[in-house]
Amino acid sequence: ARPPDAGGPGAGGATPVTAQVISLGNTQELRVDGTKLINTGNIDARHASTAGMELAAQKSNLLLQAEYETLAVQRSDVGLSSPRFHGYYVSGTWVLTGEARKYNVQTAAFDAPAIDHPFSWADGALGAWEVGLRYSDVDLNYHAGAPFTAPAADAVRGGEEKNLSAALTWYPNPLVRFMLDYEHVQVLRLSPNALLYQTPTGAQIGQTYDAVAVRSQLAF
Repeated sequence: ARPPDAGGPGAGGATPVTAQVISLGNTQELRVDGTKLINTGNIDARHASTAGMELAAQKSNLLLQAEYETLAVQRSDVGLSSPRFHGYYVSGTWVLTGEARKYNVQTAAFDAPAIDHPFSWADGALGAWEVGLRYSDVDLNYHAGAPFTAPAADAVRGGEEKNLSAALTWYPNPLVRFMLDYEHVQVLRLSPNALLYQTPTGAQIGQTYDAVAVRSQLAF
């Protein structure tokens, strides 16, 4: 894909290399806003492409999924090498009460598990309970260099984000679900600009944190 021309032709008629840019970023998986923990910033680009692979396998009440994607940017800056970035995830869910998920050909994804025994005080039915684990890694660095060094001319210090998540989900019936989610997040990023980020050159500006969330969902 060709990035849009946001600047138009220059005063002399020629289109400057900074007219077309692309920026790649990633928000945290368990989030309440659009804050991007990693971001490449604007890259002068004439072309960008992506390729990936996604796999899923289910056996009874166990579902495994994985995806890998790579993104390549062709720079418009003469003499600078073109960066490539990548990301992937692996996840697994296990329905403790034995139900299996059904594959939906229209959405190319697995739907929520069927509820064999909707929750009922009178019948002692528990609904469906599911546990899940997920690990993901997105790397938006390119020739990032060593800590406390100035970045090379072609460097992109977008950062790397690693997420380890665990979840417990209760489906009392087909219309309602409650989720308890835990996430451990590690961000590794060298300061791309000491003045802008008010840090020493090449300082580690990443962070590590943990998050817990309780959510509910109603379908109708």
